[in-house]
Amino acid sequence: MTEEPFPPKGSAHRAVLVKNLSPETKEDGLEDFFSFCGKITNIKVRESQHPSEEEQGQQLPPSKEAVVVFESRSAQQVALLLNNAVLNERHITVTKAPEDWNAVGATTQSQANLEETTQEQVPRSRSSMAEAFSESLRALADDVKDLNERHKILETAKELSAAAKEQASVARTKTSERFEELDAKYHIREKFADAADKGKGAALELNERLHISEYAKKVATAGREVARDIDSRFQVSEHASRLKQKAMENEGVQGFLSGVKSLSAKATDLYRSKFGSKGNSNAGDTSSSDHGEYELTETPANSSEEKNI
Repeated sequence: MTEEPFPPKGSAHRAVLVKNLSPETKEDGLEDFFSFCGKITNIKVRESQHPSEEEQGQQLPPSKEAVVVFESRSAQQVALLLNNAVLNERHITVTKAPEDWNAVGATTQSQANLEETTQEQVPRSRSSMAEAFSESLRALADDVKDLNERHKILETAKELSAAAKEQASVARTKTSERFEELDAKYHIREKFADAADKGKGAALELNERLHISEYAKKVATAGREVARDIDSRFQVSEHASRLKQKAMENEGVQGFLSGVKSLSAKATDLYRSKFGSKGNSNAGDTSSSDHGEYELTETPANSSEEKNI
């Protein structure tokens, strides 16, 4: 019975042949290994039909080989860069897949593909690696362009975006119209306004019934009276006044105020020397008023207050 061609007809240009796989290699492991290259549509793994001399001499289990079919040619181009990579402790070979892996002569074709891959596809320098990735990107761009031409993706996306905007606008209009309809039917705005007015009226009524504002004023008045009573009983204001007077009599405070007066006088003299004698007619009054601002009125301390202190 003749096997069906593999890779499927028309997909060899986006498939790779992988050889020298470990005997333990399975399809799921191979799929994980190549998954970053792109979407995989088909994988087939089998024992190698041509075991190596080492395998035959040491009677080792034959290695495996596989064909991995990708969804796009760009993914195949990336997969070809993995030639000579290590998988399950073996250096694998990755070449372009033959047209029919099951056909007679596929081995010869795969060998030719390996040589081509070695010469062209497998980069041996940074520049060739960059060229290979550039080729992969170009292939990916071609795939995207082809996909867009076949399925009109961009046009469909624009149409969907326009339709979504139109639907949103229609929805907003309908919502507004629906609200106006409900408001006309149930007088929603009017009821909200009535509820607000009723709330204010209820607050005023409650205030009239319980005299809340009056009580608040009484509490404030009582608080002030308590403060005055405390001040009268403990003479807080008088003590504060005496402390202020003592501070003013302190030599350090007097020295500070004297320095302020001196600086003020110097500033006044500097201003007059800079800007001339404008307003000299009342200069004397200004001088006296300037100095007067810093003069302290010494009030003789009450003898009874000193005794209280």
